[in-house]
Amino acid sequence: FGAGAVLVTAGGKDLVLAGQKSGHAWVLDAGTGKVVWSQRVGEGTALGGVHWGIATDGVNFIVPINDPLGMSANKSFIAKPGMFTFDLKTGKPAWSYAAQPDCAGERNTLVTNCATKFGFSAAPLVIDGAIVGATLGGQVFVFDARTGAVMNKFDTVGPIATINKDVAGKGGSIDSHAISAGAGMLFINSGYGSFSQTPGNVLIAYRPKK
Repeated sequence: FGAGAVLVTAGGKDLVLAGQKSGHAWVLDAGTGKVVWSQRVGEGTALGGVHWGIATDGVNFIVPINDPLGMSANKSFIAKPGMFTFDLKTGKPAWSYAAQPDCAGERNTLVTNCATKFGFSAAPLVIDGAIVGATLGGQVFVFDARTGAVMNKFDTVGPIATINKDVAGKGGSIDSHAISAGAGMLFINSGYGSFSQTPGNVLIAYRPKK
């Protein structure tokens, strides 16, 4: 279990939600520890499964999966990077989004291991009926929490103009606890060079269009 657990009340029961690097999602009765339901969502490996965080909107269990390609010698291994949601009470799949590599144009050279590392490793954020997730490929996705529709998408990879102009800004992989919000703005840390990912050095602030 690399990610922190989440405590939530659903259907009159206190539940503990947990995500595992093996790719499993677990829902436990908070009072007894009994497994209410579980799902094998991703395939795991050393850099796969659930990494930095899970989330809930009070209705669904939100499970980001990293699962980089080429991490297993097992030919039957099928990586499943993406964003997955399940009904809190039943474990029934609600919706899912399968991550895909985006290596068109300059991204093929700007993104380290572009074709294999594009999963959702960073902890997601739930805010105002939306789920914000981000990938090792440096892209930010805003999903409709109920339907999974992609409401917005941003690319943070490459040179970025900064307010401290004496430092060259560059976006890269989005990992760890990189997504936050406050004062009507969305904040993204972009750049994570460990584990053969794409380095960078920027904190990006987004505000709604007027």
